[in-house]
This record gives sequence, C-alpha cells and structure tokens, in this order.
Amino acid sequence: MKNKLTFLSLLTVFGCQTVGADVSIPAYFSEYNKSTSFFMDAVKTDKPEAFSSMYKSKWYFDADLKNQEGDVVKVSTCTDLVANLQNGYTSLNDYEYGYVYASNHICESWSELSKLSSAKKSFLADLSFNESFAKNVPPQLALVISNETEERLATAVSWDDMFSIERVEELNEEQAIFYSEGSIQKLTLMAKGDYNGDGIEDLLLYMENSVEGGSYSSVHAYVLTRLSESAPYTLLKQW
Repeated sequence: MKNKLTFLSLLTVFGCQTVGADVSIPAYFSEYNKSTSFFMDAVKTDKPEAFSSMYKSKWYFDADLKNQEGDVVKVSTCTDLVANLQNGYTSLNDYEYGYVYASNHICESWSELSKLSSAKKSFLADLSFNESFAKNVPPQLALVISNETEERLATAVSWDDMFSIERVEELNEEQAIFYSEGSIQKLTLMAKGDYNGDGIEDLLLYMENSVEGGSYSSVHAYVLTRLSESAPYTLLKQW
C-alpha cells in the first residue's frame, strides 16, 4: 500500500493524477455557480444532479419577455427562460437585454454542469489562473468584438496570441481578472469533472467581459480539456 500511495503522489506532482479501476476522481463544483443571481440563498453542492434541480427551480422573482408581435410572458425558471428565448422571445426592454443574455448563459451552464461525472485521469494538477494559463488555452477565450479581432482569431493559437496579457489580478484560487489592450475579463472556475465520457477531467469556466472606459459587456462559458501534462488546453464547447 505504501508503494502504491507513493506512486500516486509522484504522478500528481508531475501533473497527472490517475486512479485504479475501482476508484475515481469525483466531479468538483466550486461555490461560484451564480445561484445567487436567481435564489435568495446560495446553493452549494457536490452533486451534478443538483444543477438539474436548479435549472427547474423557481426563482425569487419573475422576468418579462416579449416577442415581435408584442406578446408578453413571465418567466421564473431556467426551463421557462430557455424555452421562450428559443421561441423568439427577448427582453421586454432594450436595457434588460444584457441581463437576459447573461441569465441564459448561466442557465445553459447549469445544464452542462449536470452532465459532469467522475474522471479516471487528470492533467490539471498545475491549474492556476495566471499569464502562463493564457498562453496555453485556446484563442476563443479572448474578447472578440471587432473585425480585426475576428481576423486574429483565424490564425491565433492561444488567448495570449490574441492580446498580450498586461496584468492578472488573482482574486482567489478559482477566480482571476485578466487585463489586455483595454479589455477586462473575469474568469471563474465553475467545475471540474469528466464532461465527454473519455475518463479525463475537464474544466467548465465562466467569463465576464467588459472594456475600460466603455459600457460594453458580455459573458461566455467554456468547457476545456487537457490530454497530457505538457499539452495545451483544448476547447470542447463554447456558448
């Protein structure tokens, strides 16, 4: 047993955690799941099925949406919000569009979080939100809001290729703010677990974007994976 534990410890040090067939790496869910955007009390959980429940649960408020014909509906769950947006409804007032847009992203994130399962391998032992991280993740994490940045995206290999990261403010182990060429991007780890059933631990990240001196804002979410301790991160899904 002592030899086995030593072997596992060495693998962790070198960036890869593996486990036997009868053991697994449970999915991990951070406290930053945006539940306070919809519920009076924060929801803390280590179970993926809890996010399916959150997706269906009633919010502490109602939100109004309208369609092109002027019909108005009230929504009070993620289930209602997503269904009505798919049916052509949008925010009742133009100034509420950003809030509705962000809420839809949170709801979709919960849907994706509910799919996470235990992993058998992990190459995330050295995960840290710093400048090195930006050099190893796909360019889609960069803020793309112009034709020029769209053109950069076509050839860039990493986030750092899109914009040179000027400064990183690490808020805690699971959140950091990246500053680059006028963009301000707050990155949050929402969860780790096996997303696509290949046995390898993946990341679900939530990004909040803004620009210095402007009113622009947007949100995105990403599922990333890493296939070896020396490999860059691969984008599995973005929304």
